[in-house]
Amino acid sequence: MATYYVAPSPVGNDGAGNGTNAQPWATLTKGTSMMASGDILIAKDGTYTGELNRLTPTTMPPSGPGTGTGDGRFTIIRAEHMGQAIVSHATGHCFHVSEGSPFYSWLQFDGFFFDHLASNYSAAIREAAATSSSGDSLGHHIYIRRCGAVGRGSGAGVNFIVSADDSLMEDCYVFGRCRAAFYFRCPGRRQMYRRCVVRMDDMAANNLGTSGIVFYGTRSGAAFNCISLDYDGKYVSNYQGAGAGIGARSEDADAFPASNLVWEGCVVLNHKTHLASDPTELGVVSGFSAIGTTWIVKSFQRNNVVWDMDRGYGIANSMGVTLDTSRYEHLTIGRIADTAVQNSRGTALYQLYGIPLRDSIAAFCERHGFEYCDDVDYVNVYGNGTNFYGTPTPAHYTTVNPLTNGLQYLCRIEDGSALKTAGVGGGQVGATIVKRIGVDGTFYGESGYDTLMGVDLWPWPNESIIREKMRAYTPEYIPAGESVAGPDPHRGFCADGETLTHYIWNYLGNGVPEDYGGDVAYQYAHPDADVSKGSWTASTGSDLAPMVDEADPDDADYITSAATPDHDICELRLSSIPTPAPGTVSITIRGRTL
Repeated sequence: MATYYVAPSPVGNDGAGNGTNAQPWATLTKGTSMMASGDILIAKDGTYTGELNRLTPTTMPPSGPGTGTGDGRFTIIRAEHMGQAIVSHATGHCFHVSEGSPFYSWLQFDGFFFDHLASNYSAAIREAAATSSSGDSLGHHIYIRRCGAVGRGSGAGVNFIVSADDSLMEDCYVFGRCRAAFYFRCPGRRQMYRRCVVRMDDMAANNLGTSGIVFYGTRSGAAFNCISLDYDGKYVSNYQGAGAGIGARSEDADAFPASNLVWEGCVVLNHKTHLASDPTELGVVSGFSAIGTTWIVKSFQRNNVVWDMDRGYGIANSMGVTLDTSRYEHLTIGRIADTAVQNSRGTALYQLYGIPLRDSIAAFCERHGFEYCDDVDYVNVYGNGTNFYGTPTPAHYTTVNPLTNGLQYLCRIEDGSALKTAGVGGGQVGATIVKRIGVDGTFYGESGYDTLMGVDLWPWPNESIIREKMRAYTPEYIPAGESVAGPDPHRGFCADGETLTHYIWNYLGNGVPEDYGGDVAYQYAHPDADVSKGSWTASTGSDLAPMVDEADPDDADYITSAATPDHDICELRLSSIPTPAPGTVSITIRGRTL
């Protein structure tokens, strides 16, 4: 198995290069044309444009061998550094794996960023596998890893769309203008998302709903540790369909109704759904949604958070969908708003007929906690317009304010709190999302694919790269009555000084636990002169606590705070030294108090 290299011209050269690290080729198609099954093509940093850098069904490398373990099973096309090999096209698909025959298997795409300028349903990576006479996919094991995409153009595109069986999207991210960010679709089976992040910025597709992360006719699938956040419907120019942060769709026109789907350890946060096309009307966006006219069977949700939906549902089955042999548990749902434009919005959980729902929180919903749900027990309800509407009153439920009884952070319930023991058998009510789910690189059904690992989920992997890319987005759409395009790419976790981890853990205003980086407590000290390193006075004014020097002023190897708790991390800032330096000098010393 060989490893080859490409780099954009002038570093790379298809004629004079030999595919080595020192003498790379210039284009992706040159690289793939030289690959055998199991080879690796590494793309160096830079931007890849033009037809010779568009991979199509006729320029894809051979399928991987599919034998052995780990990466050895794949033919791999990999960015040398995550997010720094940029593929950009103004029309069509960037990587078009297949559209029927020929079909491919055991291909891995790793670390690319797609600046996706296309429209008309085009994709950053599209794989539409051939289908056998029995309806099964002939392509399988497509692995998209650490890839990102920004959608532009008309907004009708889908960034990552895969139909092949046994496929995995892992540690990927999407933002910008698109109809859907991540899209597994029929006839695929055993399709899985793991740690994918989506921020929908705007969309201009006609008569189509939006979804951040969706299963469309998938038969057996899972979404583990995925995040959809900060959607702003104000910048949707034409929206006539229901949307979801994370959803499933099944239509009777399709031969493959969605079935056997699992959502676990996911967060849907801060979705705003005002429509720019008609400010008096609002879109309907659900945290999790099942949509269609055929059955979606065996749907399982556990340890998911839906919080701060401007209009819509926390979890909903739209169009009267019946879900069979399903179970929902350990959900934290709150702040689901409604503007009374239509009824039955502003609800935590909607139309869950025949689905056992346990150990969950529904709080601060303008209309209802549970609407038309017929098997609810061991839940906490608080601050809702109506707790149970069209829903039998459960035999076991509590009505405490979750924010003062254990829900200090969205992703866990605190030990010793009322919610920690309010569930079935004295267990917890509400979600816990602190560890990774699944062994990296495992496909649906493989050993360890759904195991709760001992590896911390936070800080979120690659969050600095994701944030950097999303902050660089340039919005395109200017709504009526506005003078500038939006939404602001620096909103939410992309705001100055934020990170994805801090944004989610601090969303309720309680800082970040020390386990996941901790919030710094700022303490200030002001010198009375710059002549003696031991001559410090207590801080005054807006400073949080007085700072005092140690007993021996001539030693001056540390400064202590009389008010800093012994478990805090503190940052000592020595600021506003007026002389002899002109202006302001600031020195930062960080450490942990003992």
